[in-house]
Amino acid sequence: MYNKDNKNNKNITLKDLPVGKSCSIVSVSDEITAKKRLEELGFEKGAYVDKLNTGFSGSPIACRVCGAVIAIRANDSKRIFVYAKNSD
Repeated sequence: MYNKDNKNNKNITLKDLPVGKSCSIVSVSDEITAKKRLEELGFEKGAYVDKLNTGFSGSPIACRVCGAVIAIRANDSKRIFVYAKNSD
């Protein structure tokens, strides 16, 4: 969904972010069972994330956060909301 203040920016889920793009985390849903663990790994509000790759079946998703490459489940990435600059 596009940010109403600036049509060049958008808020989406980490799952929907294209591979090779960067973003910052807006929020992590409380519905993620591993929320605390993800936050300990750096997936917290304001963190910058680079989406590096997606597995053949769509899961896992490889991301760089806090200088480390971490693979997370696609199900969890649907509940991580990010802010990405629209390059279109």
